[in-house]
Amino acid sequence: MSRVVVGRRLPLALASSGLLLAIAAVTGRRELALAGAFLAALAWSALRLPRHAPVEATLALDAPHAVEEEDMTVSVGLRNAGRRAVLADVRVALPGPTSVAAGRDATEFHLPGRRDERLLFRIEFHRFGLQRVGPVQVRMADPFGFAAVDHEVAPAVDVRVYPQRDRLRDPVLRAKQMRPMMGRYEVSQPGQGFEFFGLRDYSVGDRPRDVNWKASARMGTLIVNQRQKENDAEVVVIVDARAATDVGSQTRSPFAQGCRAALAVAEAHLKGRDGVRVVAYGKDLQEDRHTGATRRLQGVLDLLVQLEPEGDLPLEEVVQRLLPSLRRRSPVLLVSPLLGDPTLRQALATLRSHDLPVSCIACEPGWTDTAPTVARQALDVRQRLEVQAIRRMGIPVARHRPGQPLASSLQMLEVRA
Repeated sequence: MSRVVVGRRLPLALASSGLLLAIAAVTGRRELALAGAFLAALAWSALRLPRHAPVEATLALDAPHAVEEEDMTVSVGLRNAGRRAVLADVRVALPGPTSVAAGRDATEFHLPGRRDERLLFRIEFHRFGLQRVGPVQVRMADPFGFAAVDHEVAPAVDVRVYPQRDRLRDPVLRAKQMRPMMGRYEVSQPGQGFEFFGLRDYSVGDRPRDVNWKASARMGTLIVNQRQKENDAEVVVIVDARAATDVGSQTRSPFAQGCRAALAVAEAHLKGRDGVRVVAYGKDLQEDRHTGATRRLQGVLDLLVQLEPEGDLPLEEVVQRLLPSLRRRSPVLLVSPLLGDPTLRQALATLRSHDLPVSCIACEPGWTDTAPTVARQALDVRQRLEVQAIRRMGIPVARHRPGQPLASSLQMLEVRA
């Protein structure tokens, strides 16, 4: 694909040529006629630049996916297929918001005939999602800057950029009612755990299988292994992905922060062998459901990476669609800025009326320096009033500010179903 770009000098050269020829015709001065003809010839030669790119290129990334704020190497291979040397400006189109961490994504190359060159640089993605690197464009310009031809010499490459998340040491939510199946283990009796907690002296009624014979031999008395009780349940994480969540800075909007927080919570519970159900709503309801080992976190990643803040689906409608499939006493976590939805409080009350413990993470927007102060203050006041109203309903709410560790924000949540 080629595109002709006309510079500002070309119209000026054509106008000057016409003026010189006109003056030469009136005055009969030959030198003016020659100057006008020479300018016209230069302009005509600029428009006869080759429409086919003499340069071939390949675009490659060092990994099929990336993570926010981590480097990725981009390699562009260039080859001059012709015999004549070529002077070309090479540029790689980058998505936003993205920055070049090392090297240059655009530079000028002098390519001798039948020679190869390589352009290497590293980029950082500052926003998760489906991103596109490329295409590679080569600009061939005439020496006088009258015109240029842009050639697309390599197609774009798609890359999946996953959200960056805080590592939570412990699960966030708890439930009283255990499921009969927990990961690879079957729970035969409620409250009987499998994780080692410590050692204690033998008591009448302890099972022989719990005796730690090595510790008993060292201590000279019977010692038993003490197990910890596991509160294993299905955890439901609801992510607000409406268009109203896309406020403030693009990388620190409530939508972006909410997706990162939801991913961190899901990972913590998957490591604890809880069932995790992640639901996102915006234009429509989207869901990914995974249980068991940490390796199944990939499904949650794939759901979040394809989300875009759009639509205005009310939470009450989401709750009514989810209620038939929610397990009794399963913890529900809403990740939302708690703004722009008149059905919010009614939806939370509906969940509580069905014996579902509810909690919220209220993500605050991160603003740029150019954001109007009045708009920022008005939104902050509305969010504070909504948080206070929900807390008066007896629902725990943690406000999550940009740049604040998620673990410290979640200290406000003490969820016990």
